[in-house]
Amino acid sequence: GEDVELVVMAGGAKRWSDRNLKGNTRNLITFANGKYDSVQDVGKASMGSPDSLKEFLKYGLTNYPADRTIVILWNHGSGSEAGICFDETAKDDSLTMKEIDSVLGQVMKDVPGAHIDIFGCDACMMATWELAAVLSQYDIDCFVASEELEPGCGWYYTEWLSALEADPLMPTEQICATIVDTFMNASLAFSPDDTITLSAVDLKKVRELIGPMESFAAKMRKAAE
Repeated sequence: GEDVELVVMAGGAKRWSDRNLKGNTRNLITFANGKYDSVQDVGKASMGSPDSLKEFLKYGLTNYPADRTIVILWNHGSGSEAGICFDETAKDDSLTMKEIDSVLGQVMKDVPGAHIDIFGCDACMMATWELAAVLSQYDIDCFVASEELEPGCGWYYTEWLSALEADPLMPTEQICATIVDTFMNASLAFSPDDTITLSAVDLKKVRELIGPMESFAAKMRKAAE
């Protein structure tokens, strides 16, 4: 729709079930009215490289300025240890917490007025304190991710994007709640016996916790010596 624009960089796969996408490279996709508007080959590079994330964020924030911006990393997730966006064409290279931190620092500096309303991870085990703490340092409002494994169906984009398209002025907190609710409903229908979680976190609250958490961690480290 006119009010909701989607830009996707899809890579990291040797081949795709969608014939519009090329394997072993990165596809830059835009959508209009629920269909592909354009698919462009932007060259082979690892999706686990900080350069790919930086290139995509700079492109999106510069060419698609919006009243609200939602950034979603989608792929396999491995929490604070190995991160997210494992690239099967690059020996499973992944984006680590340090790399995400570094990229956000550079992008927020290089793109004047850059602001992200929702930063999401449609992947397993990415709702960690460490990633929330990293994100909270930047001009980002909310963080949506799962502490547990996510079922293969992932987020239910059709339903929450349709809701946003129907009401583009929906408050950010309500968008987060809609992402969570639609995911939970779809996931429980898809995999009723799994332990399923998705949380939305206000990063302003996380900022307030960083000092106490650092102090607590230092005392724990000392006690463990």
